[in-house]
Amino acid sequence: MKRINDKALYLYSGLVALVLAAIVAAPSFYSILIVEPGVEMLLSSTENVSADYKEAYMIIRTPHIFGKYEHFDPEGISVKNSMVYFDRMIYTGQDLVPEHRQYLEVVLDRRKKASRLGRYTSLFLLSVTAIASLCYIFEKRRSGEQD
Repeated sequence: MKRINDKALYLYSGLVALVLAAIVAAPSFYSILIVEPGVEMLLSSTENVSADYKEAYMIIRTPHIFGKYEHFDPEGISVKNSMVYFDRMIYTGQDLVPEHRQYLEVVLDRRKKASRLGRYTSLFLLSVTAIASLCYIFEKRRSGEQD
């Protein structure tokens, strides 16, 4: 009886998982390494607080791919309410004060959790790639023994 050779299946599934891991990891690590530290620096400023808080809000206003603000989980509702409030304040030209920092940190925390989810998803996809690679190697050796 002829054995089925699944080398192509393992190879292509591993490559697809690797590409997906790279696609998911790119925005997550961009947010972790560049966006989030920049926003934290703006939120920790003591001079020109209103302008820095407005700039920080405009940066975190754009959602992360995994942390879109339209999802209505219990944390998402508080983020959505904070965003409506800050949108109104910025639209009317009001100043942001240091008391607003805690609400901006809620929105930033949502973004951090989304970055963490993207990081963990890419690690999962990399483990799928590793498993597919091991299966490919095993299948290649096994088919070599049959020849």
